[in-house]
Parts: sequence; structure tokens; C-alpha cells
Amino acid sequence: MGIFGKMFGGGGGNQQGGKFAQLIEAWKTDLNLTQEQVQKIREAAKSFREERQQLKSDGSDRSMIVAARQKVMEQIGTYLDDNQKQIFKTNAAKYDGIMHGGK
Repeated sequence: MGIFGKMFGGGGGNQQGGKFAQLIEAWKTDLNLTQEQVQKIREAAKSFREERQQLKSDGSDRSMIVAARQKVMEQIGTYLDDNQKQIFKTNAAKYDGIMHGGK
């Protein structure tokens, strides 16, 4: 499971929030995110978590959750400039490690 899959996947509860906070801190440093970008990413993640919860409670097919996850991934990508996107791609393994419990 990739970084966004892990971030927006099920399960983690408080642990997931902690990993997401670590991830945001890494992104802020590595990508030199503005406060506006950070806020937009947090809002997108919150919106997705709420949508995922609603889809699950409605008994929706897993493919609907996957589609919603893809949509939020694309949305977050629009908040990054070309340089930030390149840095993100270069550091993807690092970010994946954060979401899997490493540093």
C-alpha cells in the first residue's frame, strides 16, 4: 500500500492521526509547504476520512472508497507546485516509511 493508501486507509485511530501529523511535519520541511497548503491538505484529509466513514456505514463497495481515495490524492497534488511534486516523488519512500511506523 502506498503512502496515500496508508494515510487514507482504514484502521489506525489515534495512531493514524499521529502518523499523519508526522507526515505533515516531514512535508512542511521537505516541500517547504506554506501554511495555506498545509491547511488545504488537512482539510482534504479530514473530508476524505468523513466520506470514507459514510461510505463504510452505507455499506458501499470497496471500489467506491478506492475512487474517493484517488480523488483526494489528485486534489492534494493540485496544492503542490511542480518543484514540490518532484521533491515528493524523490522522497516517496521516506514518506511511506513514516506511515508504516518508521522515520
